[in-house]
Amino acid sequence: MEMMKGIHRIKVPLGNNPLGFVNSYLLQTEDGCILIDCGWNTEEAFAALAAGIAAAGCAFDDIRVLIITHIHPDHIGLAGRLPLQPKTRVILHEVEWRLLDNRKLEYERLVQASEEWLRINGVPKASIPLLQAAWLHMLDLIAALEVNHPVSSGECISLGDITLEVLGTPGHSMGHICLYDKAHGALFTGDHLLEQITPNVSMNSQEEGNPLADYRNSLLQVRNLDVELLLPGHGNAFGELATRVDAILEHHDQRLAEVLQLCRKHAVSAFEIAQRVKWFRPWSELPLFSQRNAVTEITAHLEMLFSLGHLRRDSIDGVYRYTAR
Repeated sequence: MEMMKGIHRIKVPLGNNPLGFVNSYLLQTEDGCILIDCGWNTEEAFAALAAGIAAAGCAFDDIRVLIITHIHPDHIGLAGRLPLQPKTRVILHEVEWRLLDNRKLEYERLVQASEEWLRINGVPKASIPLLQAAWLHMLDLIAALEVNHPVSSGECISLGDITLEVLGTPGHSMGHICLYDKAHGALFTGDHLLEQITPNVSMNSQEEGNPLADYRNSLLQVRNLDVELLLPGHGNAFGELATRVDAILEHHDQRLAEVLQLCRKHAVSAFEIAQRVKWFRPWSELPLFSQRNAVTEITAHLEMLFSLGHLRRDSIDGVYRYTAR
């Protein structure tokens, strides 16, 4: 689907994942093509991406720049499998590049750290292997990849008549980027901004700092850009940038208030809170992967409330428990 002249959206399927598909964007220039994100490493995804590129009148050999907005499997998984030219620039934010290297080199340590993280956030011992298994299989959807062009915020990526400014937008991941095409009034948002759903913002064993605070700051950073078309990683393109930013900020304000209220009566863990807040379906009906995401998302909200001084955090029997001040 051509979103505007020379910019094509390719819907890459995600199997049984509730998101349905990830958007890959092919940008055509007189000097070759730019590909933004690519789906995860399955036969179905590879076939769909190849068909979409061909439908736009291009081939893998035409790709001169591959940009990955962040290292989640549905955005980076196929990158290492694509038959690209040796001189193709493979671009990723420098923070994500370091995380990617850690995942390749320290797999066992990553698994152990994740198990410990779940334990100290209150996940019962019997549930830890189930939540781990729901997450670990996602790592198998990433083909081995060599990034040859790590970037930082503020850099520009140019090819032909296209110039994309790299905007560091941490939150959904530590090194997430958006790509601003000022000339065309377009913003490729990855998972930073989606039309219908609020992106997951989580704490986990690899996250550092305060991801929800980072995410809110990143939203405000892009809120007033001169943009007509938002091209997200999932769902349909949309407009009204400031309106969508404000709606997401309001959602997180409501979730912060909900979490704080649950900490008022007695000390509770992230897992206990995750079971009690309102999700898109009851906790018992959530898939295991969604349950794990729920715990990591609640932990990000707890971290922000703790950093603001609204919560007290104590380690009780090796589990972090939170109480409202």
